[in-house]
Amino acid sequence: MVLLAQGVLIYGHFMGHGVLTWLAFSIFLIAFLVLTHIHSRHMRQEKIYKCKERLGLKNADRKMGEWVKFEDNGSEYVCGDHPHSRDLDLFGEASLFQHINDTNTYHGKEILKLLFLTHKRDKEAVLRRQRAIKEIAKNHNFCENIKVIGGMSKNISHDPAEMIRFFENGKTLFPSIFAGVVVRMFPIIIALLVTVNLIIGLNQALLIFTGIVVIAQVMIFVSISNKTEAVLKELGKFGSSLDDFGDMAGLIRQTEFSADLNRSWQAKLPQKWNLRRMTWALNARNITLLDLLLNILFLWDVHLVYALENTRRKGAADMRTWLEAIGYFEAMASVAVLPQLNPDWAYPEISDNMSIKATNIGHPLIEEHDRVTNNLELDGIAIISGSNMSGKTTFLRTVGINMVLMYMGAPVCATSFTAPSASIWTCMKPPDNLKQSISTFYAELLRIKNIIENDEPMLFLIDEIFAGTNSEDRIEGAKQVLLNLSKRQNLGIVTTHDLEVCKAGGFANHHFSEHYVGNEIHFDFKIKDGISTTRNARHLMKMIGIDIK
Repeated sequence: MVLLAQGVLIYGHFMGHGVLTWLAFSIFLIAFLVLTHIHSRHMRQEKIYKCKERLGLKNADRKMGEWVKFEDNGSEYVCGDHPHSRDLDLFGEASLFQHINDTNTYHGKEILKLLFLTHKRDKEAVLRRQRAIKEIAKNHNFCENIKVIGGMSKNISHDPAEMIRFFENGKTLFPSIFAGVVVRMFPIIIALLVTVNLIIGLNQALLIFTGIVVIAQVMIFVSISNKTEAVLKELGKFGSSLDDFGDMAGLIRQTEFSADLNRSWQAKLPQKWNLRRMTWALNARNITLLDLLLNILFLWDVHLVYALENTRRKGAADMRTWLEAIGYFEAMASVAVLPQLNPDWAYPEISDNMSIKATNIGHPLIEEHDRVTNNLELDGIAIISGSNMSGKTTFLRTVGINMVLMYMGAPVCATSFTAPSASIWTCMKPPDNLKQSISTFYAELLRIKNIIENDEPMLFLIDEIFAGTNSEDRIEGAKQVLLNLSKRQNLGIVTTHDLEVCKAGGFANHHFSEHYVGNEIHFDFKIKDGISTTRNARHLMKMIGIDIK
């Protein structure tokens, strides 16, 4: 189309049809711009369809257990020193984060992490998050659209610290408002002079004066071009990201929320994303001849820098807050995946008493067709015994991860669930450290010491207590730990293979069991009252081919 327009212009020029030639050229140029716009809209629509298709496939993978292949699993957030995140598989391979994360922005991912690790566990804070997630989960269109906009962007996943610093920068090219106004008046004066010339006819004196003003404007442009170029070049690095953030902010602003937490975050966004006009103006600078013409006639770059500084003064310095608000809604839309895909899960109740009561509680990361659920009533400390692979460790993680979901404000994998506001401490797989000469057993001792010294109301989950030492030390050590932890009103579950540990007085006993059919071992993974009476080590050895003498 452009080549055709150029051909018409050249042909008309040589044939002497000046007016008709320019008219034809203008028609071709307008047609080109319209077709370009239509093409861009079709391309964007195609991207939207593809992104929606990817989201649909991602949700199908969640239902089928293929979510473990999702690329972003939050492994950078794994922390062995945290009271419970490492043991409950919150981050890393096959983690809760990997399962639900649909965030695309840096702050979205960071806020989702903070939801997993929240210290705001009081009843009102949890209920506020529940109301917010319930509202967002019901709005499927909002959840899909905010993920689609983020999914189409190439740059918003990067840490925007540099962009935030740029907008928070207080340095200005026009510290004086008067200087900025004077500079911006030059294009207006030139436009008026040209208009007067056209109305009254060409006047030599007026033309000379117009030329002087144009030369003065060019001198201004040349004198500060290095400074304006540096500012606009840095702004140009964020151009496409600013538009994507603007689309997300617009979607959030246009959505009606009633939950107080959602409304408070929505209010942190600007009423209008004025930066969009700035990124559009930046695109004009990519055409060299047009950029030069605009600067000679209108001081284009100067106007852009002045507009940027004015935008900073009017609130763009709050860019960090804006991005955090966008990230909040992204994180909540990710958590909303759970109730959307599991409408039968229950929103828990926060108990004022130190007790947990759950009906049909299961592990949220186990597929529904493989998941075994149990009932639980815990109002103190319980000891769970049972043979290898019978389900003890999975049950501990089931209780712990559902407590995490409760504090996030999400529904839990249970028919009903009531639990108190308490910190969660775990000791399930304490790592050894060769560099510090720390054995697994000593690492477990240090971990349990931290649990005992915690003075908050807590739920502690200790798996295979002191399994790394001899039977006599294990029994005595376990009893001492249980006595120390029972001095305060704590909730806790301890698993063990050692039946002598189960006989420590004053604690509830439960167990998991198995049964045998021929040479096959079968587990029902159902928790039962009392101490375990079965062992399976010899059977397992025979099953894998080890001869029992």
